[in-house]
Amino acid sequence: MKNLIDNKGFYSIGDGLESSSLILSTSVVLTGSLEVTGSLFVTGSTNLTGSLTIDNITGKQYPFKDLWDDLLGSISDGNLGKGAAALTSEEYRDTGFLMFFLRHNQDDTVNIVYQMPHMWDATTAVRPHMHIIPMAAGAGNLYIEYQYAWAPFDIVLGAIASWTTGSVTVPITLADQYKHKLVSIGNITPPAEAGPSTMLLFKTTRAGTDPLDTYDTNKTGGGTASANVGILYLDLHYQKVRAGTETPGSYD
Repeated sequence: MKNLIDNKGFYSIGDGLESSSLILSTSVVLTGSLEVTGSLFVTGSTNLTGSLTIDNITGKQYPFKDLWDDLLGSISDGNLGKGAAALTSEEYRDTGFLMFFLRHNQDDTVNIVYQMPHMWDATTAVRPHMHIIPMAAGAGNLYIEYQYAWAPFDIVLGAIASWTTGSVTVPITLADQYKHKLVSIGNITPPAEAGPSTMLLFKTTRAGTDPLDTYDTNKTGGGTASANVGILYLDLHYQKVRAGTETPGSYD
């Protein structure tokens, strides 16, 4: 067995034909890179300022820091708009599969609450978005308005005047009919008080009556009529920093 330090300063254990184990019983400080193809046992403390590669996965603080993940927001009767803003639940084409739809000739609203997980890095922005299916064989723009508010633990949730508002315009082409498409809202920065279990209240409206919503070409055939948009899911992307908090009620 050979223990080598190559001309780049990398330390290797083994003869290159098989993986070996590395056992460290003291503190270890690594400022370069560490790649282990066998087993690594550390009984002291390890401070890694370079990169760590395990099973071909590299991360600054393996396996969580700087990694992105989905946080899902479910759609049910309890969070759909009411009255004129109520969504329709209709069959997708001839499949018998029921979906909710944002219609082209009225203002349809979905209200979602996201509870941020304990592994979230609360100093980083999140990226909410909608997964949709355009139904019409036509081109135009979807006009989406949104309002949102953060609700950290033990902080007053304000009235609508304090919520952040905005809008996005999403171009739809003839080729987009029946395709899974994405409506991105962009980055949303949390307040300084945010932490695990912080809530994000997110209200999304397709302003179908607004002149800016021009995706209104009628679709021929049966099933869902006109330039409606099927909702597949609403979620947000967030960055991780750890596996979780050390206590179940940690809000800092």
